[in-house]
Amino acid sequence: MKKTSSFNLEQDIWDEIISYKNKHNLSSRNIALERMLLERRMYMNINPKEDSTPPEKDIEPITTKKNSVLENSLTNSYNNMPE
Repeated sequence: MKKTSSFNLEQDIWDEIISYKNKHNLSSRNIALERMLLERRMYMNINPKEDSTPPEKDIEPITTKKNSVLENSLTNSYNNMPE
């Protein structure tokens, strides 16, 4: 059963969902997000007591740009939190 909800996402996360949708030729952002979350669960269950990163052949190298995007997202989230 599907449930409807809405989320407020940072631009970088939105872009990641769109990129995943396009890369895998999916019909909607919802399906892309569902698959992204399922992949995450699968990777975390591969070896839950050790590092939960996916096998190296399946991930892109982390670049400074990606690190700064993540850092900016975390900073924005922290700055926008109610006090």
